[in-house]
Amino acid sequence: MKIPGVEKWRVGVFDDDRRTLVSIANGRFTGSNFKYYRFKKDPITAKHFHDFAELFCVVEGRAMFLLVQVDNPEMSEVIEIIEGDVLLLPKRVAHIVRAQENTLIFAIAEREFISRKVSCHTFDFSGYEHLIRGY
Repeated sequence: MKIPGVEKWRVGVFDDDRRTLVSIANGRFTGSNFKYYRFKKDPITAKHFHDFAELFCVVEGRAMFLLVQVDNPEMSEVIEIIEGDVLLLPKRVAHIVRAQENTLIFAIAEREFISRKVSCHTFDFSGYEHLIRGY
């Protein structure tokens, strides 16, 4: 079942003889914590949610996101994002990320990241993880 507020789109590419400009959000999202991840050895990571929204953009590679709406756990979905895709997760959407080795993801969080203890809330994905096994 599709989770309200989850959005996926392609980056905007503007090309001329001077440069190629890649636009990730263009007014669709405002963030204060910018980071990137280079994934090693086909990991499964995250297994948490936040009280703020996050945006992810695949620069290289591909990743699978397992999403569960924390306030309505019957609402879950699996979304694959590939190079050039952008994924917006609203607050309180628990996520597991399974990325292929060497995948590079640029991420923006709506609020600053203070610490794992303060900014991340664990979520029990029992009964959901099989949805991304074998990816």
